[in-house]
Amino acid sequence: MGGKRVVRMNLSSNKLYMYKLKQLARACQFEDAEMATRLIYASLDSYRFVHSIQREYTKEGRLWVTVEPLEEGKTKYKVSGEQDFIRKGKNILKDSFLNFRRDKRITISISNEYDEKLGMLSDSLDCKKAALAALIVHFSLDSGPIIDHFQNKYCVKEYLRVAPLTEDGIVTYFYLAANV
Repeated sequence: MGGKRVVRMNLSSNKLYMYKLKQLARACQFEDAEMATRLIYASLDSYRFVHSIQREYTKEGRLWVTVEPLEEGKTKYKVSGEQDFIRKGKNILKDSFLNFRRDKRITISISNEYDEKLGMLSDSLDCKKAALAALIVHFSLDSGPIIDHFQNKYCVKEYLRVAPLTEDGIVTYFYLAANV
C-alpha cells in the first residue's frame, strides 16, 4: 500500500469566505480544497503563526507547542508544559474569524504529518481540529501578506491576481486587472 496517508476533514465556512477562497484558488490555479490545504500547511510550518495563536488562545495549564525548523522549510513540533508569560486564554470559538453562521462546507485532505501538528496545536488551544483549520483558513484569507505570498509563488496569469480591500472591518477582494 505505499504512499502517504491522508486525513479527510470537513471545514465549515460561510458564503463570503468561500468566495474569497474561490478567488484566491483561481488566481493560483488550484482547486478550492487544495488552496485551503496549502494555506493550512504554510501556517502550521510558520513559527510566528504558531507562537502568536498560542499566546492569544492557550489557557493556563494547557500544554505549549514549540516549533523546531528542519530541512526544506519543514518543522517539527515539541510539547512543553511551561511558558514564562501570562496567557490570555480567550475562547477560540468566540473569535471573529469563527463567530458567524456557517452554512458552507469544504472537504480537505491533510497528510498525517500535518494532521498530527494540527492535533497537537488544537490540544494546546483546547479546540477541535476542524475549528482550528477553519480559523487558519479564514485568518489567511484576510491577511494581505499571505495572499501576496501565495500569488507571487503560484499565480501564472497576472489578470487573475486579487488584492484585499478592507472596508468597515470586512475584507473583500478585487481583481487588479480590469478585464476579468
